[in-house]
Amino acid sequence: MNRVYSPEFRPAVYGRDPCFSGNPVSLYMSLQHNSEVVRVDCMYLQQKNTSQISGTSWAEQWTRLKERHIRSIHTNNQKTFWDDPDNVSMYLENIQGDYSKMVDEQLRIIDAPPGCSVLDIGSGPGTLAVPLAKQGCNVTVIEQAPLMCQALEEYRIQQDVPLIKIINRPWEDVTCDELRGLFDLIISSFSLTMTDIAGTIRMIQRISSGRVYLFWFLTLPSWAQMMQDLWPELHGREYYPTPLADCLWNVLYEMGIYANLEVMEPAPPVFYESVVQAARTIAKQFECTEEWQDKIIHEYLTKNVSITPDGRILAGGEHRSATIWWDNHRL
Repeated sequence: MNRVYSPEFRPAVYGRDPCFSGNPVSLYMSLQHNSEVVRVDCMYLQQKNTSQISGTSWAEQWTRLKERHIRSIHTNNQKTFWDDPDNVSMYLENIQGDYSKMVDEQLRIIDAPPGCSVLDIGSGPGTLAVPLAKQGCNVTVIEQAPLMCQALEEYRIQQDVPLIKIINRPWEDVTCDELRGLFDLIISSFSLTMTDIAGTIRMIQRISSGRVYLFWFLTLPSWAQMMQDLWPELHGREYYPTPLADCLWNVLYEMGIYANLEVMEPAPPVFYESVVQAARTIAKQFECTEEWQDKIIHEYLTKNVSITPDGRILAGGEHRSATIWWDNHRL
C-alpha cells in the first residue's frame, strides 16, 4: 500500500463505492501506475488516522473530530504560534523557498483568469492571495491573525501588486453582507479550522458564483505524526489530529455537492541545519516553554531524524494533500 504515495502514481478515477450500500458514502480513489490501477480507500485513511465516529452524519463527525483535536492541542500558553513574528517570517520564507513548487501547483490548479473576484479564506501571509493579485485578480482575504495580515501587506508591497482587501477577523464572525456580492473563485488553503464545516460550506455557497477550491490533508502531515508521538510526554495527554480530506468530501456529498478530488504532489519534507535548530523550531510549534520539554524533543529527534548527503537534518517524511473543488455553474 505504501507504493500508492510514490510520485510515479497519477490520479485516474474518483468516485463513490458502488458496493457500499450504507450511509454515508465511502470515497475511493483509483491511481494508475503504468498499466496497473491501485485503489485507495480514503475511508480507511480516516478510520486509521482520526478514529471515525460511527452512527452520525459526516458533518457531525467533522465537528466532533475537530473539537477533539482542538481540546487536545490546548495549552496554558496564552500566545499562539502565529503570535510570534519569527514564526510568521519563517512561514513566509518557506512559501517563497522550499514550498514554492507547491504554491505553483496550487495556482496552476486554480487557473484564475485576470479580472476575476477571489475570496481567500484563511490566507496566512498571502501565500496564494499575493500571486493571484499579481495575476490581475481582485482579491479579498479573511485572516484572523494580525501578524499574518501585516506580513501579507508587506509581501504585497514587496511584490508590487494591487491592493488586497483584508478582513482581519475569524471566518465565523464575517457576514455575507460584509463581503458585498458574489465571488468567481473561493479558496481555502489548509485553513479549515472551523468546527461547523456544514455551516461554512453553506455560507461559501451563498457567496459563490463559480468555482470553489479547498486544499486539505489527505494523509497525516509529518508534524502531526510527530505530535502523536511526543504530545503525551510533553503535555500529559493524547494528541488527536484534525479530520482529513475523505471526511470533508463526504460532508459535501451529504450536502448534495458532488466535488472533484485531486491528489497533489507530495509536500516537500522539512530540512534543518542541525538537530538543535530542529528542536528549537519544533518546541515553538508544539507550545513548549520548559527546558525539560526541549530535552524530550531533542532526544526524540536524535533517534528519528535522517541526515542528507549535504549534512542537513530531515525531520519527518512526505505526506499527501488533496484539492477538493467544484463549479457551482455545473451543480
